[in-house]
Order: sequence, then C-alpha cells, then structure tokens
Amino acid sequence: MQTMKAYRLLAWGQPAAFSEIPIPRPGPGEVLLKMAAVGLCGSDIHIFHAPAGALPFEPPFTLGHENAGRIAACGAGVTGLEEGTAVLASSVNSCGRCQMCLQGRDEYCSRSVSMSTRGIGLDGGLADYLIVPQHSLIPLEKLTPAEAAPLADAGGTSYHAVSIAREVLAPGSVALVIGAGGLGSFAIQYLRQLCGARIIAIDKNPLRVSYSQRMGAHDTLEADTGNSETIKKMTGGRGVDAVLDFVGSEDSLRLASAVARPLGRIVICGMGAGSLSVSWGKLAPGCQVMLSIGFSLKELREVVALAEQQRLVIDTETFAFNRTAEAYGRLERGELQGRAVVTVGDR
Repeated sequence: MQTMKAYRLLAWGQPAAFSEIPIPRPGPGEVLLKMAAVGLCGSDIHIFHAPAGALPFEPPFTLGHENAGRIAACGAGVTGLEEGTAVLASSVNSCGRCQMCLQGRDEYCSRSVSMSTRGIGLDGGLADYLIVPQHSLIPLEKLTPAEAAPLADAGGTSYHAVSIAREVLAPGSVALVIGAGGLGSFAIQYLRQLCGARIIAIDKNPLRVSYSQRMGAHDTLEADTGNSETIKKMTGGRGVDAVLDFVGSEDSLRLASAVARPLGRIVICGMGAGSLSVSWGKLAPGCQVMLSIGFSLKELREVVALAEQQRLVIDTETFAFNRTAEAYGRLERGELQGRAVVTVGDR
C-alpha cells in the first residue's frame, strides 16, 4: 500500500501533526489531484481550539480547504480533463445533483450546510494527494496554483457576501467592512469594482487597517468602543447601507446593528460566536439580517475570471510543506498581511 504525508488534526485539544496515510483512489466522477498549493484560513484556527462536541464532525482528518493542484488521475466517467492540468478545487462541498445544486445554489446543498467539507471534517489538501469531484474543479489558465488557492474559500466566500449586499449599494451609498483580513480585503476589492459605494473598513490590527487602504477602502478605522459614533458622524448621522461582518463576534455584531440604517442590510460572514439581538429599538426598521455561507460554483468561476484578468490583488506569503505549523502560528498571531499559502511538492 502506497502512503503519503498529510498534516492532520488527530484529536480535539491536540496540535495538528504530520502523519502517513494511504494515497486515495478516485471513484466514479472523482479526480485525484497532485496537490500544489493550499491556502490557510482563520476557520482552521477556530477548529484547533474547538472543544469536543462543539462542531458537527470528529477528527481525525487532513486539514486544508483552499486547494489547488494538478490532475493526476481520473475516476470512471470523468471526461474533458487531461493529466497535468492545473485546477482550483472549490471549498464548497456540494453533490452536484440535488435541487439546490441544479438551480446553481451549491452553497445550500445539504452537504454544504452541514459545515463539513474537504479540510473541515473530511480529508483536505494538506497532503500529497486529494480526491475532488469533477464538478467542483475549475481549470486555471494564467494563474499559478499558489496564486489561485486563496480564491477557493476566501475569494469565493467574500464575493458571495458582497453579492448579497449589492442590492442596497447604489452609487453614493456606504458599505462598512468589519474585519479587513483575508476575506475582508477581497470584499473591499469587489466593492470597489462592482458598485459605487463608499467603503469604510474596520479592523483591530493596525497592519490590516493600513492594508485595507491599499485594497481600496475610502476610510479606515481601528476597532474601539467609539466606532459607532464615529461612523454616524462620518455619514452625517445616517449610518451605512450595508454591513459586511467578517468577524461575527459580540462586539462586531453590536456595531453592525448600531450603524445600519433603515432598509439597510447586515451580512454576517464571520463565525466569531457572537449573536445579534433583533427587536424593536435594537435594529433599524426594514433592515435585513442575512447569514452568508459559501458561494456557488458560478460565483467562484467569476472570481477566477477576475483574477485571470489581473483585476484582483492576491497577496500571499508562501511556506514549504514542512513549515505548515509555522504558517498556522503566524496566521493565528496576526503577523500576516496577505494569505498564507503552503506549497506541496515541487509544483
């Protein structure tokens, strides 16, 4: 039996570690990828610190849900893919056959909403090889796997959140981005290109505040208790049309509800374990609150197209496979300006 190296979470409360596991074989409709690059994500940090029973899946599993690689082998029924082709693997775990998938709403497939996907509950890409259904793959043309990998989750998830908010973002409107990290920095770029809204970005990390300016935010703030009053003054007392919350904590949701204007929209994307109180006097009349999960394959193709056209800044810091633990450590400490990408093998 041939084995491969994989970076796995073996048990709750224990550090992830390398181990040897069997090389998988693709089944019908599946493709075996020789992994090339894996983007690391803040949601992995939440998983590392989760107590037993907090999440709807159990270890052991291989980490890595922002995956790009090259076709190594195809299972029965797979057509149109050649060995060696560079591809991006969507982080959304969809079946491709149910009513939601056939309607192009892959993010609402029962598999997707279960919160389990490759690298989260199921074996992911921090390994030499990965199995992915053919329908979840997007061929790459100009982008390298290392450039494309962060699009598989951060790029697509933030694009979907912006798509939800765009209905209330006419030219002259105001959008607030809470959390200018990996997802928020992509959202700022989409807002700048796809609508005429004024963009206010907030983050507690000064490095990310500065970075959000380079990504196109018109105004930036460091997170503090006076942000709601400051934003009201900045908007002439009117508040903002849309809030995109990529943090999801008690503080960020409290700020969102305080500054959203009537008929505005709060899009919650961050999983910071906060809750939002909705009742008279606590939320502006007509304001909608929406939970944003994942993205459709159509949206991910649009994101890849933007990147292929060089319309997206994808700042990455790459780490060799054997430095995966170091990369996660720097991500958790907030020392990275762009996305951490682990390169696997020599691809």
